[in-house]
Amino acid sequence: MGDVTADIIDLDFYTMIDVAKKRLCGGRSITSLISYMGNSDRLTRWMYQSRVWPIGELFYQLTSETDMFVKDDETFDGFIKHRCRSSLEEVAWYSKKYIASIRSVAPFLLYTEYDNILVACIASHQGPAPCWNFRSLGLFKQHSQMIEYYFNQGYIIFDRDIISHTDQQLLTMFHKNNF
Repeated sequence: MGDVTADIIDLDFYTMIDVAKKRLCGGRSITSLISYMGNSDRLTRWMYQSRVWPIGELFYQLTSETDMFVKDDETFDGFIKHRCRSSLEEVAWYSKKYIASIRSVAPFLLYTEYDNILVACIASHQGPAPCWNFRSLGLFKQHSQMIEYYFNQGYIIFDRDIISHTDQQLLTMFHKNNF
C-alpha cells in the first residue's frame, strides 16, 4: 500500500486528512494514501459516521462527455432538429438545456475547506432512499487544482453553467461524438 502504513490504517477520517495534508505540504506523494482513503466503501462509511459533508454546502455537479452527447437523448434530439449549423452559440444553448434536464440526478462534486486544504469527493444517489455513495477523494491546495483534477478524470463540472470547459471545448466534443 505504499505510504499507507499499519499505524495509520485505523485512524479516523480527520486524522487521516491531517496526515495527508502534512505529506502534501511537505512535497511527499499522497497517491496511495488517497487511494486507500478514497475506497468507495471506506469513504462512504466515513462520510456517514462523521457527517463530514452536509449535502448542500459547497458543491458543483458533474456529467461526462459521453452522457452529455448521447444521441437518443430528447434534449439532444431537439438540438439536432433546430440547428442550422453547430456554432458556439448553439452548443452553449444545448449545454444549458442539458444541465437543466439532469440537475436532479447528476452526481455532486462536494468540497470543503479543512485547515487550508480543499477536501473533495464525488457523491451520487444510490437506490430509492436518500442513500449516498462517495468516491474519488482528492486533496488540493487550490480550487483550480480541484477543477483541473476532476476535468482530467473526464468530468464536465457545472453549477449554473459549465465551469470546467469553454464553449469551444464543448463544440469540439460535439463534433467528436456526433459527426
